[in-house]
Amino acid sequence: MISLWLDLTEPVGQNGAPLCYEGMRGIAFLCIIFYNVTDGEEDGAVGMIEKDYIMRLIYETIRTLLRLIFGIDLEKKAGPLFEEERLAKRYEMLRELIENGKIEEAENRLLLELNVYDRRELELALYFYAYLNEKDSDFLEEHNFSRREIAEGIRMVCSLFGYGTMAESLTDEIDLE
Repeated sequence: MISLWLDLTEPVGQNGAPLCYEGMRGIAFLCIIFYNVTDGEEDGAVGMIEKDYIMRLIYETIRTLLRLIFGIDLEKKAGPLFEEERLAKRYEMLRELIENGKIEEAENRLLLELNVYDRRELELALYFYAYLNEKDSDFLEEHNFSRREIAEGIRMVCSLFGYGTMAESLTDEIDLE
């Protein structure tokens, strides 16, 4: 059974400490921790929150890179619209591999076929990792992939195109070890 524990005085914590939401014009904090009443241990809900947090960090990293490098607002755009048919076809082929659970093969193909002299290929790679990041954690785990590997892929691809420092600064909150 999961219950909620509320404490209006608990400070902001880290690494499994209560989640705190500032309210009341910065005067009070509402802190929520998920607790498994049966054994007194933190429940899997905390792990889910951490995974969701990493997922949001990756999404925001991709959104920021697309905005800064290409002027693309991911919030307003309904998916990738590649001007070149070859990129659209590659993207669809990579998505199909992901859907079939062949994530490693899809990433390997992406990386082997990248043309680092064509910035549109970076856009393709970022959309690839954005699509992969949309998959739920169960799907990723079932196919031996993780959100940390997605973040590593973003860093590596950005480094190949000369944006490594930017990607590293955007993903530095994601524990890659």
